Amino acid sequence: MSIEFSKWLPWILGFGFYAVGSDTPRVKPQVTENYVYIKMPDGTYELTHEPAMKSAAKALKYAYATTGVKELRRLMPRQLTGYITKKLGQKKSAVDAEETARKIASFFADFGYVWHEQESSWQPRDEQTGITMRAFGIDPDEWVIPADGFASYNDFFIKKLAPGSRSIAPENNVLVAPADSKLTVIQNLSIKQGQSTFFNVKSKKFSLSTFFKNSDLAEEFDGGTILIFRLSPYNYHRFHFPLSAVPTKSTTISGGFESVDPIAYKTGINPLIINVRHIVPLHTSYGRAVMVIVGAFGVGSIIESFQPGRLYAKGDEAGYFQYGGSTIALVFKKGALTVDPVFLDHSKAGYETAIKMGERIGILTSVSA
Repeated sequence: MSIEFSKWLPWILGFGFYAVGSDTPRVKPQVTENYVYIKMPDGTYELTHEPAMKSAAKALKYAYATTGVKELRRLMPRQLTGYITKKLGQKKSAVDAEETARKIASFFADFGYVWHEQESSWQPRDEQTGITMRAFGIDPDEWVIPADGFASYNDFFIKKLAPGSRSIAPENNVLVAPADSKLTVIQNLSIKQGQSTFFNVKSKKFSLSTFFKNSDLAEEFDGGTILIFRLSPYNYHRFHFPLSAVPTKSTTISGGFESVDPIAYKTGINPLIINVRHIVPLHTSYGRAVMVIVGAFGVGSIIESFQPGRLYAKGDEAGYFQYGGSTIALVFKKGALTVDPVFLDHSKAGYETAIKMGERIGILTSVSA
């Protein structure tokens, strides 16, 4: 057994951020490329390549496109992803000022920022970089940065937004994004026997019953709409209530810690129905909705800030993720939500849309509770 483990050890390590082996994994370029629509300053949308941290992109290639690692991970996904996620979270939470500063500097460099001594701030290397990065929510001017710096990289990861950096659509019937993320919309959810909704964006089928692990709850939302908000490691990782609501106590569904990056879907995995998730029913003026908090590779833990049974206003913080990528999903009943056409068009075409917390998603309509 020890011999076999030694044989696989390089591949196991390759799955993490401290990969060993070749620096150039044998992958097809289209497997790891990800294009997303971003909103330009003039209000139009442009399709562009999603930026990524170099270490994260390298780890994803090893984990999902390198044959040895992929096959091992599929044999024991929960054990392997869970172990690496735990260790990665511990490392990112370690208090080490010098190492934290180095990692933060590497973060900014990966996304085209340079340090300006005179202004004592990070600035985009050119105008176009600034436009693109800000559209993805990568803008240090919007973050709360402690005067004495961040104690650990995880502290940097769970940073807060500066007051006024996000605008919350004020109308009661306007649903807003719960997080800085990339949005996918799936309409007309079906739970009929032998059927499931086609997940066009990722070429996957989606089962609401499997997602909830609750057939009665799934039946309640038959024909409804799901909004999937994917958070990348570079995103602001706190999430908020997308409408005024009273949350009930969450139910946890155990699972693995697969990446929620599109590369995982492209290699035959559906993290939405594999990963650990918290199911949070919401009581609202527009009928019952469900918020699902999905963990992912590298997420040390899901922290819920809300108290069950209490009324929260739209935009109030609901929780945050420790280090790593993650997902928030919102499910609405049939007829309760009219999604703005631009998000539907992008999703039907197979692309996500970069969106910021508080940005309008669509109009809500009252349905039976």
